[in-house]
Amino acid sequence: MSLPIVAYSHRPPSEGPALLADSADVRIWVHDRSPTRDELIVHARDAVALCFFVPDHIDAAVMDQLPALRILAGFGKGFDNVDVPAATERGIWVTSVPAALTAATADLAWALLLANARGVVCGDARVREHPDIGWDVAAELGRAVTGATIGVYGFGLVGRAIAERSLGFRMSVLYCDPTPAAREVEERLGARRVDAAVLLAQADFVVLAVPLVDATYHLIDAAALAQMKPTAILVNPARGSIVDEVAIAQALDCGMLAGYAADVFEHEDRQYAGRPARLGSALVGDRRRTVFTPHLGTAVKADRAALALAQARSVRSVLVGERPDAAVNVLHR
Repeated sequence: MSLPIVAYSHRPPSEGPALLADSADVRIWVHDRSPTRDELIVHARDAVALCFFVPDHIDAAVMDQLPALRILAGFGKGFDNVDVPAATERGIWVTSVPAALTAATADLAWALLLANARGVVCGDARVREHPDIGWDVAAELGRAVTGATIGVYGFGLVGRAIAERSLGFRMSVLYCDPTPAAREVEERLGARRVDAAVLLAQADFVVLAVPLVDATYHLIDAAALAQMKPTAILVNPARGSIVDEVAIAQALDCGMLAGYAADVFEHEDRQYAGRPARLGSALVGDRRRTVFTPHLGTAVKADRAALALAQARSVRSVLVGERPDAAVNVLHR
C-alpha cells in the first residue's frame, strides 16, 4: 500500500521531513526559487498534505486542483496567504505555529530599530570603504534610543516581547490594540494603551506588530505617515503590505519621516493583485535612512527547527485522523 503524499513547497529544515519519513511519501521542492502557481499545483497534485511557506498564495482555485488535500500546514505564524474559509468549505485543515517566532521576531525588530537609529549599516560601509578610518567627523549623526518613546502597533505576543525589550532602554511605551492588555502586563511593561492617532503623533519609534488582514492592508499610508513626527523611525517586522511602500519613500524624500527599517516587503504578499514586483528603487537607493533584511524574522537555527517540527506534527495528526492542535479553522464532520 502506498504512503500518503506530503508535499513541501520549499526546502524545509530536515527535522520536519525526518519526522514524517516513516508515515508519508515526502516530496520537497528542490529549487532555490519559489514555485509558480502552476508549478505548485503540479508538485502537490496528489498530496494529502501541503506544507506551505510565506511566499505561497493558496486560494480556492489552487485547492480545487488538489483533490486529495486534507491539510495546509504553515511554516510560521501567518496564514494570510491562504483562503481559510475556502479551505474550511472543502474540509481542509489550516495550521500555523503561533508562538515559536515570538522571541526571534522581537529580537530582529530591535536589530532593525538600533541599526537604523544609530546608522550601523552606513557606518559599516564607511569602514569597508576606508579601512584606516577611526573617529569620523563626517559620520551621520544618529538618534537617541535610551529614554525615547516607543509605539508598538499591535500588542499580541510579538508586540509585548518588543515592548519588554525596551525596558533596558528606559523607554516610554505606548501601544495600540483593539483589546487592552491585562493590567498586570501594562504595569510590568510600563505600557499605556492609546489610540492610533496618539501613538503615531507621540512615538519616536513606531514598531508594527499586527497581522496582515483586510483591515490592516496599507494601515500605514500617506495619511498615517503625516501624523508621525518627522524625526520618527518606522520599523516593520510584520508583513510588507501593512505599509504603503510608495508613501514611505515619498515621506522619507520630503522629510516627513526620518527612517524606515523592514524585514518584509509588499512584493512578498502574492494575494494582492496590485502588489509591486520588487522593493522600489527609491527605497533601495536610500541607504542613509533605510535598513532592510530578507525576511530574517525566523532565521535562527533552533527556531527554524522548532517550526519544522511543529509543522510536521500538524501533518502527522491529520494523517492518523486527529485534529491538529495548531488548527486555525474548525471543520464540522
